[in-house]
Amino acid sequence: MQGDALFDWAFWTLYYRLGNGTHDRLREAARRSGVARTSILPWCLLIGLHGLLYYEDTRDPRHQQMADVLTVLRSYAEKETTP
Repeated sequence: MQGDALFDWAFWTLYYRLGNGTHDRLREAARRSGVARTSILPWCLLIGLHGLLYYEDTRDPRHQQMADVLTVLRSYAEKETTP
């Protein structure tokens, strides 16, 4: 593959099975890549937002799934960054 590994791991985390086991895949991505979850998570949020906007724009029924995933990831990100 070419490109940023963080993007690839974040994309896999989000889209492999949208809405199913996202948190577990994030943990697995960090374990396998050796990159901290706190580094992968912002990419997940960015790619997820792009996906959500695309799904809404195209009236794709997966938009609610993506919104739910982003809500969970955002709350997880807030916990990770709270001292």
